[in-house]
This record gives sequence, C-alpha cells and structure tokens, in this order.
Amino acid sequence: MTVAATSLDAYHDRNRLRREPSQRTKVLDRIIHRPDQTREEIALATGLKLSSVCGRVNELMQREQVVISGRRNGANTLRAAPGQAELSL
Repeated sequence: MTVAATSLDAYHDRNRLRREPSQRTKVLDRIIHRPDQTREEIALATGLKLSSVCGRVNELMQREQVVISGRRNGANTLRAAPGQAELSL
C-alpha cells in the first residue's frame, strides 16, 4: 500500500470518527448565528425535537449563556448573552 493510499484511508477514518455536536452546542450555535428566533424555529432549523430544544435552552439560560430578547407571535425570542458570540469563534 502506498503512503498516499494510507494517508487517504486515515483521513476518511478521521472524518467517520468525528462526533456529532451536542444538542446544547447545536442550539447555542443557532442562537448565536441567528438571534431572535423562537424555540420552535430553532427546533425546525436544527432537526431537534421541540422538547429537546426547550431543555437545552433552559440549561443555557441557567448558565447565563442565553437571554430572552423579545416576543413574537406569543413566543419568547432568544439571543446569546453578551460575550457568548466571541466564545464560539
């Protein structure tokens, strides 16, 4: 086997072993990059169940990483707390 083939195999193995981002990471990234969304909108965009998004948002709010930014159509909209956007870069 050549070095190139071995390197290519290693590259593909590495990509297969990458972990899926956690639900909390998915939710926080969505809020940072698309602020002022409702929990339902975040669920639709991330493919997570609404109950999962609600749980992750509650965790993020307890950790003071997310704050309520307003209301739209009877639902709270969310945005990252000051300083959180810089942490995701």
